[in-house]
Amino acid sequence: MSTRANVHLVIALLAASGFLAPLAHAQQLRIEIFSRWDGSTSGPRKTYVISGSDGKYKAGIRPVDSQVVAAFLAAVHEPPAPTATLAACGITQSWLSANANTAMIAARESDTNGKPIMPSPEQAALFHKRFEDFSQAQSLLDGALKRVMVDDDPFLRVTISEGGTDTITKTDQDAHFLLPWLDGKGEHPNYNCRISTALGALLPKDFLNRQRLVIDDPDFIKGMGIVARKSVQDRWDELEQQRAAADPH
Repeated sequence: MSTRANVHLVIALLAASGFLAPLAHAQQLRIEIFSRWDGSTSGPRKTYVISGSDGKYKAGIRPVDSQVVAAFLAAVHEPPAPTATLAACGITQSWLSANANTAMIAARESDTNGKPIMPSPEQAALFHKRFEDFSQAQSLLDGALKRVMVDDDPFLRVTISEGGTDTITKTDQDAHFLLPWLDGKGEHPNYNCRISTALGALLPKDFLNRQRLVIDDPDFIKGMGIVARKSVQDRWDELEQQRAAADPH
C-alpha cells in the first residue's frame, strides 16, 4: 500500500467514525514532533515542525495537506482507548488478504544451518486460512503488539499549540504503533491506534521512528505472521513431519 493510500485510509477511517475535525483552523496552529532512539548507546534525534492557520500548513517550505493535519488532530482529541482495535489500526479483511503471503514468507522458520524453510503447499494453505480469518485477527494484533526488542528505546513527543493551549502526547514504548500514548505528565495511557497511524501519515517517510507507526512496516507484518504461525504450530509441525516422511532425502 502506498504512502498516499495510507493517508487516504486514515482520513476515511476518521471521517467514517465521525471524528474528523474541520479542515480549516482559524487560529494559529503549531505541531512539533520530537523523536529519538537511544538503544544501548546514544542515538539520533529529529524534530519536525508544522505550522500555519486557516487550513494552510507548512513544514519549513513544504506544504502539508490540511486534511492530514485535521485527521491527526481529530485522533488526538478522541476519547482515550483502553485497548488497540483492528478498526483503529486500519486492519481490514482486504489488508489481511493483501499481506498474507508477505507475512508467511517473513515469518518462515529456519533449518539448523539458519536457512529459511519454504512452507509446503499444505502449510501455506493452513497459514493463509489462519492469517486471513478476520474473526480471529484481533488475537494476531494483540500478539504482535506484545513483541519486544532488546536494546530498543524509541521516544516520540508531540506538542500541539493551538489557540493558546498546548496539548502534549508522548510515548516511550517499543511495541508497534508505539502504544500506549501518554499525556504530558506521563499518565493516562491511551491505546488509540489512530493517533499512531494519523501521525505516521503526517510525517515524512524517512522520519525517525515513523516506520513504527504504520501498518505496512515490514517488521509489523512479520510480527503478525509469526503470531499466526505459532497459533497453528501443532498442525504446522504435523505437516512438516509428513513432508519429511514423504521425502527422506
